[in-house]
Amino acid sequence: MTATRPLQLLVVGGSAGALEPLLAIVGALPPALETPIAVLLHLSPRQPSLLPQLLGHVTSRRVREAEDKEPLAPGTIYVAPGASGSL
Repeated sequence: MTATRPLQLLVVGGSAGALEPLLAIVGALPPALETPIAVLLHLSPRQPSLLPQLLGHVTSRRVREAEDKEPLAPGTIYVAPGASGSL
């Protein structure tokens, strides 16, 4: 029998057209899932991203923009800085 390890990080990404499915996915995540989540969504770098606020409306998890070398906390959603598509 092989023991399974808990997820260490869940990564979800998409293009600008993926916003609606992304909101549905995040809103449907089980509350007991403590795995940190990284979100990468390709959006215009010329405008401030409202993605953390939008995600915050569909989940009770903590949602924040990721910072360089920040330790990952359980139950937290990290949005790629500027939603630039890289984390």
